[in-house]
Amino acid sequence: MEISPMLFWNGLLTLVIAPAIWAFRGLLLEVKRLDILLNKTREEYAKREDVKEDIEARGKRMLSATLAGIGFGSAGVHIPHACAYPIAGLKHTYQAKGYKKSFVPHGISVIVTAPAAFRFTYDSNPEKHIKAAELLKGDLIDNPGPESLPYELIKIMKDIDLPSGIKELGYSKNDLSEIVSGAMKQERLLSISPKAVEENDLKNILTQSMENW
Repeated sequence: MEISPMLFWNGLLTLVIAPAIWAFRGLLLEVKRLDILLNKTREEYAKREDVKEDIEARGKRMLSATLAGIGFGSAGVHIPHACAYPIAGLKHTYQAKGYKKSFVPHGISVIVTAPAAFRFTYDSNPEKHIKAAELLKGDLIDNPGPESLPYELIKIMKDIDLPSGIKELGYSKNDLSEIVSGAMKQERLLSISPKAVEENDLKNILTQSMENW
């Protein structure tokens, strides 16, 4: 039996293209929902200190951490994490709020070098760096450039009262060579950096990270 071209294309639209459009629309709506949720979580809960008894606030923070972990697992991590290991391991004099023992929590050891690290990697893919900055800001970036993502990261660091840099963690410029040596050993992490990293690059990143503001 011969099938008319009109009947064939109607069938194709009904069985293949229409479901694909529906699925794609659902994906866009989910991305938009997560974007709204992340921005709402940051604005409403990131600065709050009275969360010990607030189950909703604690839940939102846990969800944010989970979403971040999914991102880490998919994309991998590089320069800030490579630097974080020696930063956390070489000295144990920093007293973080809420902890009884002196040590550098992992999140802090990572974030202190992130602004300088992303300033270094910016030219490898400016569009992605600006997109990340927009997600952190929750809005479009005015006059986008190499400082856009570092600026948004530093703003968050200030908002939640984090150390301004590795100087506050007990390090001086005399310690940089030892941190660089420790970071260079993290080949698994540095190998996936979007930009090739040499010892001098790490030294410059760490120098900028002594004080981010």
